[in-house]
Amino acid sequence: MLHADVHLGPRVRIFTQLKSGLEEGRTGGPRPTAKDALDLHQAFVDVTIGTQPTLTLRAGRQAYAFGSSRLVSVREGPNVRQSFDGLRALLRAGAWKVDGCVTLPVNTQRGVFDDDPDTPRLFWGAYAVHPFPLLPQGNSDLYY
Repeated sequence: MLHADVHLGPRVRIFTQLKSGLEEGRTGGPRPTAKDALDLHQAFVDVTIGTQPTLTLRAGRQAYAFGSSRLVSVREGPNVRQSFDGLRALLRAGAWKVDGCVTLPVNTQRGVFDDDPDTPRLFWGAYAVHPFPLLPQGNSDLYY
């Protein structure tokens, strides 16, 4: 993976990341999520509004990892990570972190710059996390 992260002042960010996942020699050939010659893993623009609380609006191709990554993850197990095309709002207010998204999962194709959004599968929802007062280093994670 190779990335560029450009900040145009404190409020605008442009992030791009390329990925390449290769697998050779497996009996039966590579699994669908194990080979992608070269593609765009992430390419998004952030615009941040406010200072405390802050609201960041993100548009483009991006990766998600919520909580322990058991429900929503970047797909660490297979060779090629998962990404999504769409919109995201990230609210930070005090100890609360709330993420809302409306996206399409991206299908991994094996060629060069051929990954495409999986249009029949809309992925949307909200994720909130707040420190859990009774456990040190613990959090309350809420999913919708």
